[in-house]
Amino acid sequence: MDKKARIAMISALLLLGFLIIGIAMAKAPPQCRDGIDNDGDTKTDYPNDPGCLRRNDNSELNPNVECDDGIDNDGDGAVDLSDAGCSSSTDNDETNCGDGVCEGFETQSSCPADCGTGNLTLI
Repeated sequence: MDKKARIAMISALLLLGFLIIGIAMAKAPPQCRDGIDNDGDTKTDYPNDPGCLRRNDNSELNPNVECDDGIDNDGDGAVDLSDAGCSSSTDNDETNCGDGVCEGFETQSSCPADCGTGNLTLI
């Protein structure tokens, strides 16, 4: 096989590979029916994951629930189930109010138990 034929064959194989990858990516199922726990809340897909309202949703995050929205709502550097304030993916309060430490977005009015006048521990 001469040089031009080898180059043509390699080019054709590369093109075929890119075509196969493109088809596979275009056919990837939405997150709410792909069999994967995409948001790390130990629940997988519709109807088990609270972030999946329909089988065709492409995000398992639930923007209406603080402990499943992918955001550090209380400003303490931890997100969702990694936050000590979240007991589950359906918990709608990411704060650690009541832990004895005034932290993140906790204030005297939002969490007097931690940020009251007698509490001197601030982070």
